Amino acid sequence: MKIAIIDQPLNNRGDQSAHKAFIKVLKDHSFKTLALFINNDINSVKSFFKDINDVEYKIYNTPKGGSLIKKILIRFPLLFHLIIFFPGYKRFCHDLKNSDVVVMAPGGANIGVYKSWSTLSDLYIALSFNKKVAIWGRSIGPLSKKTKSDRRFFKKAIEVIKQVGFISVRDKKSQDFLSSLDINYVETTDTAFMYTPQVCLPKELSYLKNKKYIVFVPHELCSWHPFFKDIDPKKIDYLYINIINKITSMGYKIVMLPQLFCRGIKGDFHYFTYLKQKVKGSDLDILSEGYDSDIQQVVVKNADAVIGARYHSIIFAINNLTPFISLSYEPKMYGILDSLDLKKYSIDLKNLVMNDDISVFFESIDNIIKSKKIIKNVLKEKKGLAKQIAFDAFEQFIIYVKNE
Repeated sequence: MKIAIIDQPLNNRGDQSAHKAFIKVLKDHSFKTLALFINNDINSVKSFFKDINDVEYKIYNTPKGGSLIKKILIRFPLLFHLIIFFPGYKRFCHDLKNSDVVVMAPGGANIGVYKSWSTLSDLYIALSFNKKVAIWGRSIGPLSKKTKSDRRFFKKAIEVIKQVGFISVRDKKSQDFLSSLDINYVETTDTAFMYTPQVCLPKELSYLKNKKYIVFVPHELCSWHPFFKDIDPKKIDYLYINIINKITSMGYKIVMLPQLFCRGIKGDFHYFTYLKQKVKGSDLDILSEGYDSDIQQVVVKNADAVIGARYHSIIFAINNLTPFISLSYEPKMYGILDSLDLKKYSIDLKNLVMNDDISVFFESIDNIIKSKKIIKNVLKEKKGLAKQIAFDAFEQFIIYVKNE
């Protein structure tokens, strides 16, 4: 049986970890997989799939303005079938038709805070061929209805989602959102929990084995994230610099893991380098963005703690039983920790940035270090729960796929 995977997020080691886990489980059930991309950068795709076997991928190039074409046509269903006459989309549609099942890839909040019309369009195309269509391990919603544009996206998103045969969502916020709309779903957790890498550190990183270190993953949000547009970038930089100084004052080395890669000046490595220049003399290493998600998870596993403002830095911590503090910046982070009853290890990042007194946060860092053994035992239980929930959801997915 052949599965076509659409809307796979790229350039992110967290999404790469979820993809690896999903492909591994699909292979174990004898599925053939094909990942389809429209207008994605070839280098980004190649970097993402480096060392990932058992999946074929194709990139379809469309004329300039292809995304706008999809956004327009999805609003006029009677015209939507015309999309197959555009170069690139014709081949994309051909491969969708020749697949048995179409699955929206795990990860991403495109049908949520990012409001991606392209994501909705690809889903709509798949549904138009009367294929079995599934959404696997996503975050969906909440969706604002504040502006006319918000309301238009909300209406179309709900219309499309209601046609999908199988939906699994990974966090409590998404589950509550779908429940409020009477949309059926299957509860899951992050797909990365379905696989824990067992690899060795590369030789050049072996020095970390004998080091006391804390993984710190900041996140530059003010230039792009809708929740942080009203925040002065200097305030969030100031917070991160204070965290760096706090960690090093405790006698720990800091290791930064760039999760966003192949993005040039928009990537994590560039922002981390900027922060490092602000704290010259600190014992801080920024790992190459070339290390894949498996290596990043091993680095997390050997750490004393993780302080992360990226979603998957926290997933990696739980998956490897490493104490953490989540600097939660959007619903998917609160939601996954709520699902696993780990909210006590989450701090609202925006509130923290706006609060001049961060002494309580510093106390939290002290506490997770002091309680490391206790927290590891808690995380062992929660990881087992997360993994079981994910595999239970996958069994329901198999039933949906194989049911005639």
